[in-house]
Amino acid sequence: MAYPSPFHRPNSPYFYFAYTDRHGKRLQRSTGEITKRRAAQEIERFIDDLRSDISDALFGDYADDFFIWPTCPHAARLIDQGKTIGQPYVERCRRLLEKHVFPIDWICTKPIGRIRRGDVLDLRRQLVTRLGQINTVNKVIGVVGVILAEATFREDIPANPAAGVGNINYERQERDAFTVEELRDLFAERPGHFSQGLAFDLFDAARLSGMRSGELRALRWHNVDGPVLRIREAFDARGMTKDPKWSSARDIWMPELLQEAIGRQRNTASGQYVFNRFGDPLGVTYWRKRYWNALVSFGLAEKDPKRDVWSAIGERQIPPHSLRHSVNTHIRLKGANPLLADYYFGWSPRTLSRVPQYYTHIKAEDTREVAELIDEVYG
Repeated sequence: MAYPSPFHRPNSPYFYFAYTDRHGKRLQRSTGEITKRRAAQEIERFIDDLRSDISDALFGDYADDFFIWPTCPHAARLIDQGKTIGQPYVERCRRLLEKHVFPIDWICTKPIGRIRRGDVLDLRRQLVTRLGQINTVNKVIGVVGVILAEATFREDIPANPAAGVGNINYERQERDAFTVEELRDLFAERPGHFSQGLAFDLFDAARLSGMRSGELRALRWHNVDGPVLRIREAFDARGMTKDPKWSSARDIWMPELLQEAIGRQRNTASGQYVFNRFGDPLGVTYWRKRYWNALVSFGLAEKDPKRDVWSAIGERQIPPHSLRHSVNTHIRLKGANPLLADYYFGWSPRTLSRVPQYYTHIKAEDTREVAELIDEVYG
């Protein structure tokens, strides 16, 4: 086990050493010794006692410092190392921790040093029984895994009991599309079923452009050039900016209906993001809740208050991504050029038509016919 090295401070006869406390704060402490050998012994004694105290800390107490921006030990360490981690991701993990882990007494009252892999598996099994949402369970176990991995990295515990505990596999159900009539009725008036003008315009833009959630929420005003949208970046699951999926940066011509939706935001919003709240970009929680609440109001979905989850009425699978499925389906049925449609929606080059992509050059003006088809379908 590695221990900090002793060092001298100017004008002091004693050896000092640096260490990290359980809150992630970097501190220095005097050994009270003037010889290096005795200083090293004092450092070993202190660090062993510190680690023993931490490993006896209850998991709930240890985890309580995590995912609070910007003091979270995990986030602070990554930032100090020059890496990036998004505040929305940290806050989302905190909500999962408070909602699904802290209420479970047996895991929170167990010393972190005594948690074993079997405990993590038992926690996962309990969450599956209680929530029934496999995707959420995987996210919660991922949050617990980050805490245990950070404790291992800091040598607060000897090994990570969550190591090797992977995600539960589940069959992803095929998404369905809305009908043209459903979308016309859903967006018949503003804000209507969406309750807020911002939410209405956000999802109106989604159904008219087919843009992915991360692309739409990361859209900035400098990428709106008259009738042209320059799609250059997207938010990932952690809230960090990245290239669009499949590196599908593209310029598209906006349908007139989409120009109107973005124009309404230009008249009311402030900040660099087209869709924002008080200047901050919208997170996935806003995206998810506003969408499902609108569908509940419209009569296509219902909410389970016990589990705080939404589902479509009947057997339909219509998550927010179905807006993208819908516009793609509707314009292709209207005879859209497949190559232009593929480019417009930013499909992976591996799924594009057989025309050699290296020799195919598409400009925003070329996609105008796709935009006109969208106006024809939904206008």
